[in-house]
Amino acid sequence: MGLSNGIAPVRKTARTVRNVYRRARDLARAGGANDSSDEATQWVRCYRSAKLDPAMVLYQTHSGASMSCNPYAIFRALLDDPEFAHLKHVWVLDSYAEIGLRSAEYAGHPNVTFVRFKTREYLETLAGAGYLIQNTTFPSYFTKRPGQVYVNTWHSAGAVKKMGFDLPQGNYVSRNVLRDLMMADFIVAPNALMARMYAESFRLRGLYRGTILDFGYPRNDVTLNTPPAGVLDELRQRGVRVDPAKKVILYAPTWRGTIGNVRAGVDELEQFRATLAERIDSDDYQIPIKPHLYHYNQLTGEQRLSGQYIPRHFNTNGLLAAVDILVSDYSSIFFDFMVTGRPILFFVPDLVEYTRERGLYFAPDELPGPVTDDPAVIADGSTTSTPRWMRMPSATPACGRWPAPTRTVDRPGGRSTRCSVAGVSRVSATGRSSRTGNGCCSTPPTWTPTAPRRRCSPWWVPSIAPATTSASPASGTAERAATISSGSRTRGCSSGWAGRR
Repeated sequence: MGLSNGIAPVRKTARTVRNVYRRARDLARAGGANDSSDEATQWVRCYRSAKLDPAMVLYQTHSGASMSCNPYAIFRALLDDPEFAHLKHVWVLDSYAEIGLRSAEYAGHPNVTFVRFKTREYLETLAGAGYLIQNTTFPSYFTKRPGQVYVNTWHSAGAVKKMGFDLPQGNYVSRNVLRDLMMADFIVAPNALMARMYAESFRLRGLYRGTILDFGYPRNDVTLNTPPAGVLDELRQRGVRVDPAKKVILYAPTWRGTIGNVRAGVDELEQFRATLAERIDSDDYQIPIKPHLYHYNQLTGEQRLSGQYIPRHFNTNGLLAAVDILVSDYSSIFFDFMVTGRPILFFVPDLVEYTRERGLYFAPDELPGPVTDDPAVIADGSTTSTPRWMRMPSATPACGRWPAPTRTVDRPGGRSTRCSVAGVSRVSATGRSSRTGNGCCSTPPTWTPTAPRRRCSPWWVPSIAPATTSASPASGTAERAATISSGSRTRGCSSGWAGRR
């Protein structure tokens, strides 16, 4: 009996030490001081004390990596429309150098300001903004305040590699993603594939009570409406060596490894470029590389200044407007590029290993372009092969979970931004889901969340504008719309958010 009493405190101490070790290990895997206790404490203070500003919109892309993706497309649509001149736009960036550059760019817009990620000013803005628009997740300590409207646009136009609970240990690695999505009032789905991914891979079916905006991706409007010459000019201003007289073959692979243990892959990037360069006509083609953000962060300073890599702050969807041929792998970037109708080639040298480590939803022969593990084949295909233009098969992949997508933009290409903005306005004002058949697009939804919650709209919640409201310059035109399959019919969309001023 005495021995048991003596062992019990030892066991308790051992459990405490083991739990502390596990928390430290998990924090290291998640990125160290990303969600430190001190930062979380500051957030609680801001949450309790910050005054909510209904005219303030906070935008965040990849934890402050850039002004890009869907939040940027929505930002430009709102900024360029006089109807929303009362809004105050705050962008989150993680670099003071980029903040300085962007502040100079928007010096003529006093209602556009910038804050640095994970600073006290950032936390105060996160707690005080009436609208939150971002494409990944907020820090794990974040909790949406009553009265805030949160739009999660996500950052993938499709899924080739497995996501969410379909991953090994998916319930663990996706816990903050699931928590964040459950807080969102609106989730943007570019197509039926992603709507089903939210429902099944992230297990939102029967749980999520917000609204799915199934109107296409706003960021594709940027690709469809950006002049290539302007993209090349901006690249040169940022130190990238590009020649406007040559065609652009962009190599944009995804990352390898796991969170906290990312395989650098820089040698592989350079090896692929060198092999490709040996076999193509350098007088006609150039090969910039766009590394995944995780890989870019592991480039040396010399490599970043070499002029061969696309800077991480550059808007990817604007970049795609100037690309003639895309070479990728398991990255979802090819879904976005499909709206251009240009060739896509797939270089997958590690198919067996990647499938075992991460898992795939689609077999190689289901991808919309030639697939190979030989750089020489890519070189030959980039200049001589006939691409399979914008095709996705209707066959069911090996996983059997859902059919392969037959199209990647099943909403009005060039007008997705207006439709998404109008959807936020309509549901915020009425408390009804925008996917009930009277939305701004006539195609019926693929998946309707159960029991969309009704909101008691305070005086500052914006209401829908008349349907005759004209499109903003960033919204695009129907003539330039790119639909992947025929028969998609749409009608006019409002570009709402006409709140009290």
